[in-house]
Amino acid sequence: IVAILIIRGILSRLILRIFKTDGRESVKNSSFYKPLKGLFILIGTYAVLLYLGPTAEFRVILDKIFRICIILFFTFSIANQVSPGSRFEKSLKKRLTKANDSIVVMICKTIKGIIYIIGLVILISELGYNISGLIAGIGIGGVAIALAAQDTASNIIGAIMIILITGASH
Repeated sequence: IVAILIIRGILSRLILRIFKTDGRESVKNSSFYKPLKGLFILIGTYAVLLYLGPTAEFRVILDKIFRICIILFFTFSIANQVSPGSRFEKSLKKRLTKANDSIVVMICKTIKGIIYIIGLVILISELGYNISGLIAGIGIGGVAIALAAQDTASNIIGAIMIILITGASH
């Protein structure tokens, strides 16, 4: 157990150096640090349980739990990279100098929501449910809502354009 904890710390720092945290940011303050620690604990636990030689039924359950945890790890890790206050938001603010800060935060939150939705679809698929009907239903429902809310959508787009224009003039 102690060896796993030592290896976990070394590998976490090595992988974080690959992602190049800037000099002002501590390795432990990186958005990948906590998920990486959890990932190495998960992999270590999985390896130990496999070493103990589980039965075939338990192995199937163990594999499914491991895959679900990996999906959750990647979903939350990628979502943390686009959170407001992250390096992604800072680089987006540099690129969109004319945009208001609220637009940048809205873009970050929208991307984060899309990442969570993709992770949820992958998770549902991993649990064995057929997602093709779900995706088709969401598509048809989205078209129906879009047709019903054309005026609202045009008002929202207009408001975003006003914010962009007024942000550019200040």
